[in-house]
Amino acid sequence: MTKRVNSLSKDLKEVLENAVCIGQTFDVRLLSLLLHQRTAQVTNQLWDFLKAGFIKPIPFTESKGIWRDTSLDGLANHPVGAVIEYNFAFESVYEEIYNSISSSSRERMHLKIARLIYAVASSKSLQGTEIEICKHYNLAISIVSDHQERKLISSLNLQAAELAMSDFNFDQSKTFLANGIKIFKDMGDPWSHSDHLFFNLNLQMAKCLVVDGGLDEAKALLNVIEAHSQAKCNIYKVYYLQRHLDAMFGDFPVVLREGRSNLNDLGITIPSNIGECKALAEDLLEDIEMRIKNKTPQEIINLSKIADEESDMIQVIMLIVAFAAYRSSTRAMFALLIAMVTSYFVTLLVADGRFAGMS
Repeated sequence: MTKRVNSLSKDLKEVLENAVCIGQTFDVRLLSLLLHQRTAQVTNQLWDFLKAGFIKPIPFTESKGIWRDTSLDGLANHPVGAVIEYNFAFESVYEEIYNSISSSSRERMHLKIARLIYAVASSKSLQGTEIEICKHYNLAISIVSDHQERKLISSLNLQAAELAMSDFNFDQSKTFLANGIKIFKDMGDPWSHSDHLFFNLNLQMAKCLVVDGGLDEAKALLNVIEAHSQAKCNIYKVYYLQRHLDAMFGDFPVVLREGRSNLNDLGITIPSNIGECKALAEDLLEDIEMRIKNKTPQEIINLSKIADEESDMIQVIMLIVAFAAYRSSTRAMFALLIAMVTSYFVTLLVADGRFAGMS
């Protein structure tokens, strides 16, 4: 196969090698943009590979490509009778052709493909292309020297990881996150600067480990993140995941102890005796009534507590600590925390028409 590829004319070899680097399935319009040729011209060049059985056309109805519904190279997404995607007929043929290309040439092609896909996706405001972009960028990262572009690649890996997590592909998600984290580490001490991107890469890795069953690894990573977190909004997120993990381990005394400490750090002091708990709970419930009195649902919706990320994090931490209090039979604290959470959530409950049914 390598001999057959090497025997091709320079133009046909360039077409085949670029197609291979796009992937086992490739869009002829994207290939045309890479080659700076019209789609019709490239389609004609593919005819020889089609006849030889190297590639086969994919019916539009079976296409799953990211460009399926996108107009490229002035060509509509699906002109009548046109084929826009092809697939290499045999994986072994595809791999042999790919491996016949020198590693340096492959890196240059992958970088060119990544930049092109990113440019097209940005210009057309396309969503969900990050996985495809990162597939190529990560294969070319060693030849990317620009600091800002490397940060962009790291950010794209975070977005790709979130897409993979949404499809429950945790192994793929961890791979993207590991790539993003490594890019930062290769640029120096990543914790020496206040960079939310590096924090979010590590936090998403911890979340991914939690849902994928790597609880001990997640716990260790969260301790590292907490030690380096500076921004207050970041600390909320770390506290939440740490207490969530403690609850998953069933370590409710730790949830109560550390959760109270976390909330105290966030300016929320929980009383320690039953009398004070009851008094504060009654005050909070009275505050709820005052906040909703004589207000329309729309006025409730517009209250400042809505869409406040820090407030949301505090709510969740209190709910987790409240659950630990309930499981530990610390009923006074449970009642207090539920009252506190309710005071945060009441605006949403009223807006949804459910507050009237609460007692």
